[in-house]
Amino acid sequence: MRASVGSFELVAALFALVGAVFAALGTAILLSGRRRANAWIPVPGTVVGATWDRNNDSRYLRVAYTGPDGVPRTFVNRYGSTMLRAPQGRQVRVLVNPAEPDDAVLAGARHGGGCLGLVLAVLGSGFALAGLLGLVAALR
Repeated sequence: MRASVGSFELVAALFALVGAVFAALGTAILLSGRRRANAWIPVPGTVVGATWDRNNDSRYLRVAYTGPDGVPRTFVNRYGSTMLRAPQGRQVRVLVNPAEPDDAVLAGARHGGGCLGLVLAVLGSGFALAGLLGLVAALR
């Protein structure tokens, strides 16, 4: 067995560690979306505009809905996209937190963080696997 660790082993370990963190984050986002879809109340909503964040070059939809308590509300979706196209006036499905009707998110994987979670989980798993395979090959 070798006494010292080389740079290849360190890079492989870093790949495995970073990949595992991203895979865990992606899985957490997917599970959070699943919990919302099962526990939050779906209501119809209407796209009333969008905000553009120049810092990360993303568009966030602004949506109006009437909560389960009958109070009209507006929110900016917490998940944005650089390619998001939803014209003003488009009907969408909104998930509303029953415990806090001001807390809402657009339903569906595309707007509810599912795409982000899936990309992070898949890429993170790939990086973690590549790092682990590199470590196994280096330590043989």
